[in-house]
Amino acid sequence: MSRRSNIFRSFAWRGANLLAIGVALLFGTLNSAPGELPPTSNAFSLLLGSFVLSLPLMALPLLPGFLAEPKRLKRWFSLPRHNGFGYGRWIGYLFVIVIGCAMLVTVCSPAEEQIAVQLASRLSLSETIIMALFLCGLTPLVEECLFRGLLLESFRPSIALPLSAMFFAFAHGGNAFFLPLFFMGWCLGLVALRAQTLLPCIALHGIFNLISLVLTMANL
Repeated sequence: MSRRSNIFRSFAWRGANLLAIGVALLFGTLNSAPGELPPTSNAFSLLLGSFVLSLPLMALPLLPGFLAEPKRLKRWFSLPRHNGFGYGRWIGYLFVIVIGCAMLVTVCSPAEEQIAVQLASRLSLSETIIMALFLCGLTPLVEECLFRGLLLESFRPSIALPLSAMFFAFAHGGNAFFLPLFFMGWCLGLVALRAQTLLPCIALHGIFNLISLVLTMANL
């Protein structure tokens, strides 16, 4: 029984990782395709629909992963350990994330913007607040479990760290967003490895998205 259980866990974990890579490649391909939005398009409806469709798809690889190792869920959402990971260091990590946001805005030209960025610039204040719940809450939660959870724990850190950062960056499109998001993914991977929990990564990822959303709305 124990042997069968180990075989099942191994098979489910490998399947979860293959699904995670497939999802990253799928989203990367879709986000890399250039596209122009008609001026009459409903930005709020399009963004809401994209979140409703994309978030469950991104969360799909997590199901076999949790079946394989249910204890991972508890560890991923545990409080950071105090073995040298002081809360004062959050200021430094936040500073790194802010630099990443600046890189994201500086490197990307208007012609290479993702459609989601173009849509966000058309939202009203009330629509932006609703979208912020998805962009700064649910999206960081799912993406961190996928990239800093599943993929980062698939191999030893020296291999998993660049791989998870690469898939995270490519999932947002093989364009000018790649380098700053690879930088962000690398930093969040280091935080996850140091803290042995995903909570700091989810929080920092949400702050990153919030700053990016504010800069987009301010047309900076």
